[in-house]
Amino acid sequence: MSTLYDKISHHSASQINMAKSCMAAYLVCYGMGIRDGVNPAMVRGRAAEAAVEYGLAEKNKTAQDVADQAAKQFDAETPRRMSIDESEVEKWQRERDIAQRCAVSAFEFIQAQDWGPLTDCQVKCSYNIAGIPKPIVGYTDFTFGESGLVVDLKCVGRAQNKPADHKSLQI
Repeated sequence: MSTLYDKISHHSASQINMAKSCMAAYLVCYGMGIRDGVNPAMVRGRAAEAAVEYGLAEKNKTAQDVADQAAKQFDAETPRRMSIDESEVEKWQRERDIAQRCAVSAFEFIQAQDWGPLTDCQVKCSYNIAGIPKPIVGYTDFTFGESGLVVDLKCVGRAQNKPADHKSLQI
């Protein structure tokens, strides 16, 4: 007999976090394939990463180019049928602004380092762990130079002293 878990091909940090917080939501989302759509935090992270990649992969890009690219990417992924509720529109605008600030901050920081050239982006990693029947899958954000230094961008709206528990799974 097939179960909802059988339909899940792999695990990710996001899936594990959801399973920890609400197993029913995990099974509905990943087992049944019923997704809630995008949320502003997801769009923020993808927009910031894409903008940093754009800035690093192309020569002579400025911080303003990266900020503009983050806004463009964020806007492209923002749902078009937005609620008329003013607070919802403000929330998405705040996330757009955070995406731009995170992208510029990461871009400027990385440019100031001596890590060598950007050699890869969004490389899929898959890990098999004894006792867990399905692989854990994730992606590295940026890889630099001959050393293969991997940098994972975390795009948050406030400074943190240490990574949150759900982020620690990803690091």
